Amino acid sequence: MQDKKEDQNRFMKWSAVALSVIALLVFLFLIRFERYTTVKVMELAQDEVQQQQRETACEEAPGESYLILQKGDESGEIGIPLDGTVASTQITAENRYLSNQIIVQIAGAKSDFYKDIVISGNKMQVRDAFYHMEEDGLHIRFDMDRIYEISTKYEKKQLTISLNRPKDKYDKIVILDPGIRHSDITWDIATKTKNLLEEKDIKVYLSRKEQAAEQECNIADLAGNIYPDMLIGITLDEDRDAQVLGTKVQYDGTYFTPGITNVMLADILEHQVTMAIEGKVLGIDNSTQPSSWENIPVPAACLVAGYRTNPQEYALLCEAQYRQKIAEGISNAVLAAYEKME
Repeated sequence: MQDKKEDQNRFMKWSAVALSVIALLVFLFLIRFERYTTVKVMELAQDEVQQQQRETACEEAPGESYLILQKGDESGEIGIPLDGTVASTQITAENRYLSNQIIVQIAGAKSDFYKDIVISGNKMQVRDAFYHMEEDGLHIRFDMDRIYEISTKYEKKQLTISLNRPKDKYDKIVILDPGIRHSDITWDIATKTKNLLEEKDIKVYLSRKEQAAEQECNIADLAGNIYPDMLIGITLDEDRDAQVLGTKVQYDGTYFTPGITNVMLADILEHQVTMAIEGKVLGIDNSTQPSSWENIPVPAACLVAGYRTNPQEYALLCEAQYRQKIAEGISNAVLAAYEKME
């Protein structure tokens, strides 16, 4: 009996030691996670999040306060000190690339903390910085000199945002420009195409957000800022003759570039899309192009996916399955164009 009691005591003692060791390891892991975790990053123009922003760049909006911005080194990073009570799970970084803005949202933060806090960053990249309070927490807005891809690290109570030009981060980049007219259809085709291409490790930028009432950016400026490998527009057409239907591609025949020209891209796009939808071919058109596409510095072509004035074709365009086929055709065209570039 005495031996059995001693064995029980020994077992309880070792169990307590084991539990203490496990608790210590969990504690150390949580500390490490808290110090090195990455903050969630969003791209608002692609995630269809409504932007509530001022219209004039580098101007303090009502309710906003300036942040003190200290010129940092040339590392391409922004350093944001954080209140010691803020956890990494309370921080979200949003990349509003269409307006050259980065928004950092900090739930639970107090605005008083940032009255005299200094933000570090390269003044050539960060033009201005502001903060204001909303119901969901503190919002910090950085007005950037251009479009950047961002990544974040939370360490030692500081959020570090690393800035990279798109071409430095991605090997392949495409801009999709869904037309404003009939925006629900063109937007859906563009987002479906985006999903297909990004599965192939091709980065896609959209030229507007969902339900935009007007074009949000100058396409030529966007292309010059990102410098993609190609630009593809998506639109619908109309005709007085309700019998007119089919697919065509518009392009500017005056632009030439090594590897692939606008006419080559237009031809590939027309071929791949009409094959995917088994539709009527109207050919490629050098006489017209979107007016906002002047001075585009990369290969560009605009797909006219069909005619809304033709009842049968418009009915097809309203079907999600048909729009998916169009997206597959555009995706195949992009892949074929890259093969021509190699």
